[in-house]
Amino acid sequence: SFSKMGSGSGFPLTVSGGKVWDVSNTDGCITVVSDTYIEMYNSLSKELISEQHKYSNPKSVTSQTRTLVYDQGATGFSVYDVSGEISTREMKEPIVTASIGRNGTYCVVTDPEGIAARVYVYDKNDKLKFLPAFHSN
Repeated sequence: SFSKMGSGSGFPLTVSGGKVWDVSNTDGCITVVSDTYIEMYNSLSKELISEQHKYSNPKSVTSQTRTLVYDQGATGFSVYDVSGEISTREMKEPIVTASIGRNGTYCVVTDPEGIAARVYVYDKNDKLKFLPAFHSN
């Protein structure tokens, strides 16, 4: 269920997709990730973005101003703000989890063969900054 946040008259909202996976706050707006879409609405219920994603097992993490949607167990992810998609990327290994920081940096943890994990850290401009690999014993 969704509750009204602000004074908009457009609530309640009907979201796209079949199953809602996550509802969060991005930059003061409602972000809804469903099985097929990411949508953002301002406090007056105006739709800011409604974009179909291609992820079969979508998970999302949110910072103050951005939302990262990734396909857990697969290789794709996208980063959004209230204006739409900022970046999208395909990893070489399956994604285990991801996180996004207040300043826009984000990390993606993958599950490569032969080592326990690989952590990719990107800055807010989508440039790779750090890539440690954790070896299994």
